[in-house]
Amino acid sequence: MIFTINYEDLQNIKRQMISDKIKDEKKIYMCIQDYKETLDNMYKKKLVLNKDKTDLELELKMFANEMLKNTNKSYKEIEKQYGDKTTKDYIIGPKDIRLIL
Repeated sequence: MIFTINYEDLQNIKRQMISDKIKDEKKIYMCIQDYKETLDNMYKKKLVLNKDKTDLELELKMFANEMLKNTNKSYKEIEKQYGDKTTKDYIIGPKDIRLIL
């Protein structure tokens, strides 16, 4: 998770991650997961004004697509390769932000 509760700070961090043009697939996966978890936390704690769950899911999708431009693999392929190794098992609830590609 990216440690911020300020949505504008998160946008600055997102722009920086995109501009870094990360090529390492594991780092790409971790950036997407961190961004997802942070958006989810902000959504659950109602820290993002004027955006609903659908808006945040669209924002996550656009971020993931930007990050994936630096690799030839799809998100599913990267998730399959690194998902079990980098994240612990947790239950996704119905209110959680989801990455829809």
